[in-house]
Amino acid sequence: LEKIKACSLAIEAFSHAVRAEPLVRLTIVGDGPDAAFVKETAQRLGVFERIHWGGRVAKADIARLLREHDVFMFTSVRDTSGNVLLEGMAAGLPAIVLRQHGAAEIATDETALRIVPTGFHETAAALGEAMVKLARSPDLRSRLGNAGRARILDVYTWDRKGEQMDAIYQAAVRQG
Repeated sequence: LEKIKACSLAIEAFSHAVRAEPLVRLTIVGDGPDAAFVKETAQRLGVFERIHWGGRVAKADIARLLREHDVFMFTSVRDTSGNVLLEGMAAGLPAIVLRQHGAAEIATDETALRIVPTGFHETAAALGEAMVKLARSPDLRSRLGNAGRARILDVYTWDRKGEQMDAIYQAAVRQG
């Protein structure tokens, strides 16, 4: 948990979602220098007890953990790539992301609810609305999740990346 991951933004969004959909739950995994602030934020907003605090998770447990959830939310504000988003999509989870940086390239409108970041509170409210929308729509979750998995297979596997690189090299050789 680091400031650039904007976990406090996820907590604020969750506090909005809980007011509209009391059965929604949030799991936060990881640990780090921002953990105390994130937990204080959850306490202040009255949602600490509604959050499952997973702490550090072994790499081998990530796939199981993803299978146990319905949605993947990625609130990082300065991630060039966001490989964990790739893992969530590969697991067939619909995503809620900020439409910026790597997440804007990885997730599409067909695979995720993409929120344009504005001010902190406005963005948190929009993320919370996205959580509620997905909580209330199993069909939307299924459609986004299936499209996300398909996108991973179409664009992000090593074989597909090799084909893409080969095409780039072939074009360079033809032009050279």
